[in-house]
Amino acid sequence: MKSLSPRPVSLAAQLMRLQRRFPDGTGGISRSRLTWELAIQPHALAHTYHCQLEHKLQDYPKVYCLEPALSVLAAGRKLPHVYCRTEPICMCLFMRRRECWNDSMNLADLVVPLTFFWLANFEEWLYSGVWRGGGTHETKCEAPTSVPLFPGELAYP
Repeated sequence: MKSLSPRPVSLAAQLMRLQRRFPDGTGGISRSRLTWELAIQPHALAHTYHCQLEHKLQDYPKVYCLEPALSVLAAGRKLPHVYCRTEPICMCLFMRRRECWNDSMNLADLVVPLTFFWLANFEEWLYSGVWRGGGTHETKCEAPTSVPLFPGELAYP
């Protein structure tokens, strides 16, 4: 029996879902690439991060922190769970070589909440020096199957 593969969500549908769920963000589609920018403050005492999500069908979504510069906040320490060490930093939200993402998934329901989760853990790392976001980068950087929510501590949308 032939297995049914999930239908991809079009970039237009992804954009509409992002607009509905995150009305303060801005973005569009150009040359088969969706971009979405959003200011994210993962909790009340955290920095506000200006992030940009980029996505093309049949590719993994990428999320960059445009400002503040994460390397400046890190004050010379090696940044945890990132795909590049030059600004703007691309956050490691899940392992790209595994089946952690497919085009049937919604950016607004998975990638943006994982960005809140990553930034909340980055804030913790800034002060404690301990990465509590899970995963093991470079050989294994997997997204959790569900994004944990700690009431009163993390402001996930």
